[in-house]
Amino acid sequence: MGRDRYRDPNGAEVLEQLKLILASTQFRGAATQGRLLQYIVDKNLAEEPIQEVHIGDAIFENYDTDSHKVRSNATIVRQKLESYYEDEGKNDIVRIRLLAGASYKVEIIYNQNAAMMKVYATAIAYQQHDTERSRIRARVLFSQVAKSLPHFIPAQVGLLEIELESFVLRRLLPFLGMDAFGEGGGMLWSTISYVLQLDDRCWFAHISLATMYLLYGRWRDSSEEFQKAREIDLHATMTSSAYGMYLASIGRIEEGLTVASEAMLRGPGNMGCRMIRAFLFYATRKFADAEEAMREVVAFDEKRHLGDVIDQLIWYQKGEFRRAFERFGIMLDLEANTIQPATSDDLYKRRTFYYFGLMMMSLVGCGGMTLAKQVMELNSRQSVWKTIRPVQRALSYVALGHDDWALKALKRMFLRQKDFDFALPWMHLLPIFDPLRKYPQFQEMLETLAQRGGWMPDDDD
Repeated sequence: MGRDRYRDPNGAEVLEQLKLILASTQFRGAATQGRLLQYIVDKNLAEEPIQEVHIGDAIFENYDTDSHKVRSNATIVRQKLESYYEDEGKNDIVRIRLLAGASYKVEIIYNQNAAMMKVYATAIAYQQHDTERSRIRARVLFSQVAKSLPHFIPAQVGLLEIELESFVLRRLLPFLGMDAFGEGGGMLWSTISYVLQLDDRCWFAHISLATMYLLYGRWRDSSEEFQKAREIDLHATMTSSAYGMYLASIGRIEEGLTVASEAMLRGPGNMGCRMIRAFLFYATRKFADAEEAMREVVAFDEKRHLGDVIDQLIWYQKGEFRRAFERFGIMLDLEANTIQPATSDDLYKRRTFYYFGLMMMSLVGCGGMTLAKQVMELNSRQSVWKTIRPVQRALSYVALGHDDWALKALKRMFLRQKDFDFALPWMHLLPIFDPLRKYPQFQEMLETLAQRGGWMPDDDD
Protein backbone atom coordinates (compact mmCIF):
# COMPACT_ATOMS: atom_id res chain seq x y z
CA MET A 1 0.00 0.00 0.00
CA GLY A 2 1.27 3.47 -0.85
CA ARG A 3 0.18 4.96 2.47
CA ASP A 4 2.35 2.49 4.43
CA ARG A 5 5.39 4.70 3.85
CA TYR A 6 3.81 7.59 5.72
CA ARG A 7 3.95 6.31 9.27
CA ASP A 8 5.24 9.64 10.62
CA PRO A 9 4.14 13.22 9.89
CA ASN A 10 5.97 15.07 7.14
CA GLY A 11 7.56 18.50 7.46
CA ALA A 12 4.55 20.39 6.10
CA GLU A 13 2.23 18.70 8.59
CA VAL A 14 4.62 19.47 11.46
CA LEU A 15 4.85 23.15 10.55
CA GLU A 16 1.05 23.42 10.26
CA GLN A 17 0.74 21.81 13.69
CA LEU A 18 3.34 24.16 15.11
CA LYS A 19 1.27 27.13 13.92
CA LEU A 20 -1.75 25.78 15.79
CA ILE A 21 0.25 25.28 18.96
CA LEU A 22 1.84 28.76 18.91
CA ALA A 23 -1.59 30.33 18.35
CA SER A 24 -3.14 28.47 21.27
CA THR A 25 -3.96 29.93 24.69
CA GLN A 26 -1.04 28.03 26.19
CA PHE A 27 1.56 29.79 24.01
CA ARG A 28 -0.15 32.98 22.86
CA GLY A 29 1.19 34.98 25.83
CA ALA A 30 4.40 33.01 26.20
CA ALA A 31 6.68 34.46 23.54
CA THR A 32 9.89 33.05 25.00
CA GLN A 33 8.58 29.49 25.23
CA GLY A 34 7.09 29.84 21.72
CA ARG A 35 10.43 30.90 20.24
CA LEU A 36 12.16 28.09 22.09
CA LEU A 37 9.73 25.49 20.72
CA GLN A 38 9.98 26.94 17.20
CA TYR A 39 13.79 26.81 17.30
CA ILE A 40 13.92 23.22 18.59
CA VAL A 41 11.35 21.94 16.08
CA ASP A 42 13.11 23.67 13.16
CA LYS A 43 16.46 22.15 14.13
CA ASN A 44 14.92 18.70 14.54
CA LEU A 45 13.27 18.90 11.11
CA ALA A 46 16.61 19.95 9.60
CA GLU A 47 18.26 17.07 11.50
CA GLU A 48 20.85 19.47 12.88
CA PRO A 49 22.53 18.85 16.26
CA ILE A 50 21.29 21.09 19.09
CA GLN A 51 23.43 22.42 21.90
CA GLU A 52 22.09 24.27 24.88
CA VAL A 53 24.46 27.18 24.38
CA HIS A 54 23.23 27.66 20.79
CA ILE A 55 19.62 27.70 21.99
CA GLY A 56 20.50 30.29 24.60
CA ASP A 57 22.27 32.55 22.10
CA ALA A 58 19.35 32.31 19.67
CA ILE A 59 16.53 32.87 22.18
CA PHE A 60 17.91 35.13 24.93
CA GLU A 61 19.80 38.42 24.84
CA ASN A 62 23.15 38.44 26.63
CA TYR A 63 22.80 34.77 27.41
CA ASP A 64 24.90 33.57 30.36
CA THR A 65 26.11 30.02 29.81
CA ASP A 66 26.05 29.43 33.57
CA SER A 67 22.33 30.20 33.81
CA HIS A 68 19.55 27.61 33.68
CA LYS A 69 17.28 29.64 31.42
CA VAL A 70 17.19 27.13 28.60
CA ARG A 71 16.48 24.12 30.82
CA SER A 72 13.87 25.89 32.93
CA ASN A 73 12.07 27.23 29.87
CA ALA A 74 12.24 23.80 28.24
CA THR A 75 10.47 22.37 31.28
CA ILE A 76 7.74 24.99 30.91
CA VAL A 77 7.40 24.10 27.19
CA ARG A 78 6.91 20.42 28.06
CA GLN A 79 4.20 21.31 30.58
CA LYS A 80 2.44 23.63 28.14
CA LEU A 81 2.48 21.00 25.40
CA GLU A 82 0.92 18.44 27.76
CA SER A 83 -1.79 20.92 28.74
CA TYR A 84 -2.41 21.82 25.10
CA TYR A 85 -3.00 18.21 24.04
CA GLU A 86 -5.27 17.61 27.02
CA ASP A 87 -7.55 20.44 25.93
CA GLU A 88 -7.34 22.46 22.69
CA GLY A 89 -5.18 20.00 20.79
CA LYS A 90 -6.78 16.71 21.83
CA ASN A 91 -8.10 16.16 18.29
CA ASP A 92 -5.05 17.50 16.43
CA ILE A 93 -3.73 14.89 14.05
CA VAL A 94 -0.03 15.58 14.82
CA ARG A 95 1.38 15.35 18.33
CA ILE A 96 4.66 17.10 19.24
CA ARG A 97 6.42 16.20 22.47
CA LEU A 98 9.69 17.67 23.76
CA LEU A 99 11.64 14.79 25.23
CA ALA A 100 13.35 15.11 28.60
CA GLY A 101 17.11 15.53 28.72
CA ALA A 102 19.76 17.81 27.32
CA SER A 103 19.51 16.56 23.72
CA TYR A 104 16.41 18.70 23.05
CA LYS A 105 14.89 16.14 20.73
CA VAL A 106 11.23 16.20 19.84
CA GLU A 107 8.96 13.23 19.27
CA ILE A 108 6.58 13.87 16.39
CA ILE A 109 3.88 11.26 15.83
CA TYR A 110 0.32 10.94 14.60
CA ASN A 111 -2.18 11.37 17.42
CA GLN A 112 -4.05 8.05 17.42
CA ASN A 113 -6.67 9.47 19.80
CA ALA A 114 -7.67 12.31 17.47
CA ALA A 115 -11.22 12.07 16.12
CA MET A 116 -10.11 12.18 12.47
CA MET A 117 -7.43 9.59 13.12
CA LYS A 118 -10.16 7.22 14.28
CA VAL A 119 -12.11 7.94 11.10
CA TYR A 120 -8.93 7.21 9.12
CA ALA A 121 -8.44 3.90 10.95
CA THR A 122 -12.04 2.94 10.13
CA ALA A 123 -11.41 3.76 6.46
CA ILE A 124 -8.40 1.44 6.43
CA ALA A 125 -10.47 -1.35 7.96
CA TYR A 126 -13.12 -0.97 5.26
CA GLN A 127 -10.48 -0.84 2.52
CA GLN A 128 -8.84 -4.05 3.73
CA HIS A 129 -12.20 -5.85 3.68
CA ASP A 130 -12.06 -5.27 -0.09
CA THR A 131 -15.61 -5.73 -1.31
CA GLU A 132 -17.34 -3.28 -3.61
CA ARG A 133 -19.50 -1.94 -0.79
CA SER A 134 -16.67 -1.70 1.75
CA ARG A 135 -14.42 0.15 -0.69
CA ILE A 136 -17.16 2.68 -1.40
CA ARG A 137 -17.44 3.27 2.32
CA ALA A 138 -13.65 3.54 2.65
CA ARG A 139 -13.57 6.10 -0.14
CA VAL A 140 -16.19 8.23 1.63
CA LEU A 141 -14.22 8.13 4.89
CA PHE A 142 -10.83 8.82 3.26
CA SER A 143 -12.45 11.78 1.48
CA GLN A 144 -13.83 13.05 4.77
CA VAL A 145 -10.40 12.94 6.41
CA ALA A 146 -8.64 14.40 3.35
CA LYS A 147 -11.06 17.32 3.23
CA SER A 148 -10.69 18.01 6.94
CA LEU A 149 -6.90 17.51 6.95
CA PRO A 150 -5.58 18.45 3.48
CA HIS A 151 -1.93 18.01 4.52
CA PHE A 152 -2.47 14.53 5.97
CA ILE A 153 -0.80 12.52 3.20
CA PRO A 154 -1.83 9.01 4.39
CA ALA A 155 -5.51 9.89 3.83
CA GLN A 156 -4.74 11.43 0.43
CA VAL A 157 -2.78 8.33 -0.60
CA GLY A 158 -5.49 6.01 0.78
CA LEU A 159 -8.00 7.87 -1.39
CA LEU A 160 -5.59 7.60 -4.32
CA GLU A 161 -5.28 3.82 -3.86
CA ILE A 162 -9.04 3.36 -4.14
CA GLU A 163 -9.43 5.79 -7.05
CA LEU A 164 -6.60 4.09 -8.96
CA GLU A 165 -8.04 0.60 -8.54
CA SER A 166 -11.48 1.83 -9.58
CA PHE A 167 -10.00 3.57 -12.62
CA VAL A 168 -7.97 0.52 -13.65
CA LEU A 169 -10.81 -1.96 -13.27
CA ARG A 170 -13.22 0.29 -15.18
CA ARG A 171 -10.79 1.01 -17.98
CA LEU A 172 -8.45 -1.94 -18.17
CA LEU A 173 -11.23 -3.66 -20.10
CA PRO A 174 -12.35 -1.89 -23.28
CA PHE A 175 -15.91 -3.05 -22.68
CA LEU A 176 -17.44 -0.36 -20.49
CA GLY A 177 -17.32 2.18 -23.28
CA MET A 178 -17.40 5.27 -21.04
CA ASP A 179 -15.71 8.55 -21.91
CA ALA A 180 -12.10 8.80 -20.86
CA PHE A 181 -12.67 11.44 -18.20
CA GLY A 182 -16.36 10.74 -17.77
CA GLU A 183 -16.03 8.67 -14.63
CA GLY A 184 -12.98 8.72 -12.41
CA GLY A 185 -10.27 10.00 -14.78
CA GLY A 186 -10.45 13.67 -13.86
CA MET A 187 -10.81 12.89 -10.17
CA LEU A 188 -7.82 10.54 -10.23
CA TRP A 189 -5.71 13.09 -12.06
CA SER A 190 -6.56 15.77 -9.46
CA THR A 191 -5.70 13.48 -6.57
CA ILE A 192 -2.36 12.48 -8.11
CA SER A 193 -1.45 16.12 -8.76
CA TYR A 194 -2.32 17.15 -5.21
CA VAL A 195 -0.35 14.29 -3.61
CA LEU A 196 2.70 15.17 -5.73
CA GLN A 197 2.38 18.78 -4.56
CA LEU A 198 2.55 17.54 -0.98
CA ASP A 199 5.39 15.11 -1.70
CA ASP A 200 7.00 14.92 -5.14
CA ARG A 201 8.79 11.75 -4.07
CA CYS A 202 5.60 9.86 -3.30
CA TRP A 203 6.30 6.50 -4.92
CA PHE A 204 2.65 5.54 -5.22
CA ALA A 205 1.66 8.82 -6.91
CA HIS A 206 4.23 8.18 -9.67
CA ILE A 207 2.97 4.59 -10.01
CA SER A 208 -0.59 5.93 -10.31
CA LEU A 209 0.38 8.49 -12.94
CA ALA A 210 2.32 5.83 -14.88
CA THR A 211 -0.74 3.56 -14.83
CA MET A 212 -3.00 6.36 -15.98
CA TYR A 213 -0.67 7.14 -18.89
CA LEU A 214 -0.56 3.45 -19.76
CA LEU A 215 -4.35 3.21 -20.00
CA TYR A 216 -4.40 6.29 -22.23
CA GLY A 217 -1.90 4.68 -24.58
CA ARG A 218 0.88 7.14 -23.64
CA TRP A 219 3.52 4.45 -23.23
CA ARG A 220 6.60 6.68 -23.23
CA ASP A 221 5.10 8.96 -20.56
CA SER A 222 4.19 5.83 -18.63
CA SER A 223 7.75 4.53 -18.92
CA GLU A 224 9.14 7.83 -17.61
CA GLU A 225 6.85 7.78 -14.56
CA PHE A 226 7.72 4.17 -13.78
CA GLN A 227 11.38 5.19 -14.00
CA LYS A 228 10.77 7.96 -11.43
CA ALA A 229 9.05 5.45 -9.18
CA ARG A 230 11.97 3.01 -9.59
CA GLU A 231 14.43 5.73 -8.55
CA ILE A 232 12.43 6.31 -5.36
CA ASP A 233 11.81 2.65 -4.51
CA LEU A 234 13.12 0.07 -6.96
CA HIS A 235 11.76 -3.03 -5.23
CA ALA A 236 8.25 -1.68 -4.56
CA THR A 237 7.90 -0.48 -8.15
CA MET A 238 9.11 -3.62 -9.88
CA THR A 239 6.90 -5.85 -7.72
CA SER A 240 3.66 -3.87 -8.12
CA SER A 241 0.73 -5.22 -10.13
CA ALA A 242 0.65 -1.96 -12.12
CA TYR A 243 4.22 -2.57 -13.28
CA GLY A 244 3.25 -6.12 -14.24
CA MET A 245 0.45 -4.70 -16.35
CA TYR A 246 2.91 -2.30 -18.00
CA LEU A 247 5.37 -5.10 -18.80
CA ALA A 248 2.62 -7.14 -20.44
CA SER A 249 1.48 -4.17 -22.51
CA ILE A 250 4.97 -3.64 -23.98
CA GLY A 251 5.31 -7.28 -24.93
CA ARG A 252 7.18 -8.66 -21.89
CA ILE A 253 4.22 -10.91 -21.15
CA GLU A 254 5.69 -13.64 -18.96
CA GLU A 255 7.50 -11.07 -16.80
CA GLY A 256 4.27 -9.14 -16.42
CA LEU A 257 2.36 -12.23 -15.35
CA THR A 258 5.04 -13.16 -12.83
CA VAL A 259 4.99 -9.70 -11.27
CA ALA A 260 1.17 -9.64 -11.12
CA SER A 261 1.06 -13.09 -9.50
CA GLU A 262 3.66 -12.15 -6.89
CA ALA A 263 1.80 -8.91 -6.13
CA MET A 264 -1.38 -10.91 -5.51
CA LEU A 265 0.43 -13.28 -3.13
CA ARG A 266 1.76 -10.34 -1.11
CA GLY A 267 -1.74 -8.87 -0.85
CA PRO A 268 -4.11 -11.86 -0.91
CA GLY A 269 -7.09 -9.67 0.00
CA ASN A 270 -6.44 -7.15 -2.78
CA MET A 271 -9.18 -7.60 -5.36
CA GLY A 272 -7.49 -5.28 -7.85
CA CYS A 273 -4.39 -7.50 -8.01
CA ARG A 274 -6.57 -10.56 -8.55
CA MET A 275 -8.56 -8.92 -11.35
CA ILE A 276 -5.41 -7.71 -13.12
CA ARG A 277 -3.87 -11.17 -12.86
CA ALA A 278 -7.02 -12.81 -14.31
CA PHE A 279 -7.11 -10.26 -17.14
CA LEU A 280 -3.45 -10.87 -18.02
CA PHE A 281 -4.03 -14.63 -18.08
CA TYR A 282 -6.88 -14.02 -20.54
CA ALA A 283 -4.85 -11.58 -22.64
CA THR A 284 -2.03 -14.11 -22.92
CA ARG A 285 -4.45 -16.93 -23.88
CA LYS A 286 -4.01 -18.92 -20.69
CA PHE A 287 -7.76 -19.41 -20.44
CA ALA A 288 -7.76 -22.23 -17.87
CA ASP A 289 -5.57 -20.15 -15.55
CA ALA A 290 -7.77 -17.12 -16.19
CA GLU A 291 -10.91 -19.08 -15.31
CA GLU A 292 -9.33 -20.35 -12.09
CA ALA A 293 -8.21 -16.82 -11.21
CA MET A 294 -11.77 -15.58 -11.75
CA ARG A 295 -13.14 -18.24 -9.42
CA GLU A 296 -10.89 -16.76 -6.74
CA VAL A 297 -12.26 -13.28 -7.51
CA VAL A 298 -15.87 -14.47 -7.22
CA ALA A 299 -15.05 -16.24 -3.95
CA PHE A 300 -14.06 -12.86 -2.51
CA ASP A 301 -16.87 -10.77 -3.97
CA GLU A 302 -19.47 -12.32 -6.28
CA LYS A 303 -20.96 -8.91 -7.12
CA ARG A 304 -17.96 -7.64 -9.07
CA HIS A 305 -19.64 -7.01 -12.43
CA LEU A 306 -16.30 -6.47 -14.16
CA GLY A 307 -15.53 -10.05 -13.22
CA ASP A 308 -18.53 -11.01 -15.33
CA VAL A 309 -16.90 -9.38 -18.34
CA ILE A 310 -13.66 -11.32 -17.92
CA ASP A 311 -15.69 -14.52 -17.50
CA GLN A 312 -17.58 -13.75 -20.71
CA LEU A 313 -14.33 -13.14 -22.60
CA ILE A 314 -12.85 -16.41 -21.35
CA TRP A 315 -15.95 -18.47 -22.17
CA TYR A 316 -16.22 -16.91 -25.62
CA GLN A 317 -12.64 -17.85 -26.45
CA LYS A 318 -13.26 -21.39 -25.14
CA GLY A 319 -16.29 -21.71 -27.43
CA GLU A 320 -18.82 -21.68 -24.56
CA PHE A 321 -20.95 -19.10 -26.36
CA ARG A 322 -24.27 -19.83 -24.66
CA ARG A 323 -22.69 -19.57 -21.25
CA ALA A 324 -21.06 -16.26 -22.17
CA PHE A 325 -24.28 -14.84 -23.61
CA GLU A 326 -26.50 -15.81 -20.68
CA ARG A 327 -24.16 -14.00 -18.29
CA PHE A 328 -25.63 -10.79 -19.69
CA GLY A 329 -28.94 -11.66 -18.01
CA ILE A 330 -30.76 -11.80 -21.37
CA MET A 331 -33.26 -14.53 -22.16
CA LEU A 332 -32.48 -16.33 -25.44
CA ASP A 333 -34.89 -18.64 -27.30
CA LEU A 334 -33.36 -19.72 -30.61
CA GLU A 335 -36.36 -21.85 -31.58
CA ALA A 336 -38.73 -18.93 -31.21
CA ASN A 337 -36.04 -16.62 -32.60
CA THR A 338 -36.45 -14.14 -29.72
CA ILE A 339 -34.36 -12.49 -27.03
CA GLN A 340 -35.57 -10.35 -24.16
CA PRO A 341 -34.79 -7.52 -23.72
CA ALA A 342 -33.88 -6.48 -27.25
CA THR A 343 -34.23 -2.69 -27.30
CA SER A 344 -31.37 -0.34 -26.59
CA ASP A 345 -33.24 1.40 -23.76
CA ASP A 346 -33.60 -1.85 -21.81
CA LEU A 347 -30.06 -2.91 -22.62
CA TYR A 348 -28.76 0.48 -21.55
CA LYS A 349 -30.47 0.22 -18.16
CA ARG A 350 -28.82 -3.16 -17.63
CA ARG A 351 -25.36 -1.76 -18.59
CA THR A 352 -25.36 -4.46 -21.28
CA PHE A 353 -25.20 -1.77 -23.93
CA TYR A 354 -21.66 -1.00 -22.80
CA TYR A 355 -20.68 -4.52 -23.90
CA PHE A 356 -22.78 -4.53 -27.08
CA GLY A 357 -20.07 -5.95 -29.35
CA LEU A 358 -19.20 -8.78 -27.00
CA MET A 359 -22.89 -9.56 -26.61
CA MET A 360 -23.33 -9.71 -30.39
CA MET A 361 -20.33 -12.02 -30.85
CA SER A 362 -21.66 -14.36 -28.15
CA LEU A 363 -25.14 -14.33 -29.72
CA VAL A 364 -23.78 -15.25 -33.15
CA GLY A 365 -21.63 -17.93 -31.55
CA CYS A 366 -24.81 -19.47 -30.12
CA GLY A 367 -26.19 -19.76 -33.64
CA GLY A 368 -28.28 -16.65 -33.47
CA MET A 369 -27.04 -14.82 -36.58
CA THR A 370 -30.58 -13.96 -37.68
CA LEU A 371 -31.41 -12.60 -34.23
CA ALA A 372 -28.13 -10.66 -34.15
CA LYS A 373 -28.99 -8.94 -37.43
CA GLN A 374 -32.42 -8.02 -36.06
CA VAL A 375 -30.89 -6.63 -32.85
CA MET A 376 -28.36 -4.62 -34.85
CA GLU A 377 -31.02 -3.20 -37.16
CA LEU A 378 -33.23 -2.28 -34.21
CA ASN A 379 -30.54 -0.70 -32.03
CA SER A 380 -28.55 1.13 -34.71
CA ARG A 381 -31.59 3.36 -35.19
CA GLN A 382 -31.76 4.27 -31.49
CA SER A 383 -30.18 7.43 -30.05
CA VAL A 384 -28.21 5.40 -27.49
CA TRP A 385 -26.28 3.79 -30.38
CA LYS A 386 -24.18 6.94 -30.58
CA THR A 387 -22.80 6.29 -27.09
CA ILE A 388 -21.24 2.96 -28.06
CA ARG A 389 -17.47 3.18 -28.13
CA PRO A 390 -15.65 2.40 -31.42
CA VAL A 391 -14.30 -0.94 -30.19
CA GLN A 392 -17.79 -2.20 -29.36
CA ARG A 393 -19.07 -1.12 -32.77
CA ALA A 394 -16.13 -2.88 -34.40
CA LEU A 395 -16.80 -6.11 -32.48
CA SER A 396 -20.48 -6.04 -33.42
CA TYR A 397 -19.49 -5.71 -37.09
CA VAL A 398 -17.06 -8.65 -36.69
CA ALA A 399 -19.92 -10.72 -35.26
CA LEU A 400 -22.02 -10.04 -38.36
CA GLY A 401 -19.15 -10.85 -40.74
CA HIS A 402 -18.52 -7.23 -41.76
CA ASP A 403 -14.78 -7.14 -41.07
CA ASP A 404 -14.33 -4.21 -43.43
CA TRP A 405 -16.79 -2.12 -41.40
CA ALA A 406 -15.00 -3.18 -38.22
CA LEU A 407 -11.66 -2.00 -39.57
CA LYS A 408 -13.18 1.32 -40.60
CA ALA A 409 -14.60 1.80 -37.08
CA LEU A 410 -11.17 1.16 -35.55
CA LYS A 411 -9.50 3.42 -38.10
CA ARG A 412 -11.81 6.28 -37.10
CA MET A 413 -10.79 5.71 -33.51
CA PHE A 414 -7.16 6.20 -34.50
CA LEU A 415 -7.88 9.38 -36.42
CA ARG A 416 -10.11 11.07 -33.85
CA GLN A 417 -8.53 11.61 -30.43
CA LYS A 418 -11.91 12.16 -28.77
CA ASP A 419 -12.87 8.62 -29.80
CA PHE A 420 -9.90 7.19 -27.90
CA ASP A 421 -10.75 3.82 -26.39
CA PHE A 422 -9.00 2.04 -23.56
CA ALA A 423 -8.64 -1.04 -25.74
CA LEU A 424 -5.75 0.69 -27.54
CA PRO A 425 -2.92 -0.47 -25.23
CA TRP A 426 -4.14 -4.07 -25.53
CA MET A 427 -5.09 -4.52 -29.20
CA HIS A 428 -1.85 -6.37 -29.90
CA LEU A 429 -2.67 -8.88 -27.14
CA LEU A 430 -6.42 -9.35 -26.70
CA PRO A 431 -7.75 -12.57 -28.26
CA ILE A 432 -11.08 -10.87 -29.02
CA PHE A 433 -9.31 -9.06 -31.90
CA ASP A 434 -7.96 -12.27 -33.47
CA PRO A 435 -10.47 -12.25 -36.37
CA LEU A 436 -8.92 -8.98 -37.59
CA ARG A 437 -5.24 -9.84 -37.28
CA LYS A 438 -5.04 -11.29 -40.79
CA TYR A 439 -5.75 -7.91 -42.38
CA PRO A 440 -2.90 -5.54 -43.36
CA GLN A 441 -5.00 -2.60 -42.14
CA PHE A 442 -5.05 -4.00 -38.61
CA GLN A 443 -1.31 -4.63 -38.63
CA GLU A 444 -0.77 -1.07 -39.87
CA MET A 445 -2.74 0.21 -36.87
CA LEU A 446 -0.48 -1.75 -34.53
CA GLU A 447 2.57 -0.31 -36.27
CA THR A 448 1.10 3.17 -35.88
CA LEU A 449 0.70 2.53 -32.16
CA ALA A 450 4.35 1.55 -31.90
CA GLN A 451 5.43 4.69 -33.78
CA ARG A 452 3.37 6.84 -31.40
CA GLY A 453 5.20 5.39 -28.46
CA GLY A 454 3.03 2.35 -28.34
CA TRP A 455 3.44 -1.14 -27.01
CA MET A 456 6.88 -1.84 -28.42
CA PRO A 457 9.45 -1.45 -25.60
CA ASP A 458 12.10 1.28 -25.63
CA ASP A 459 15.73 0.23 -25.90
CA ASP A 460 16.35 0.90 -22.20
CA ASP A 461 13.36 -1.18 -21.09
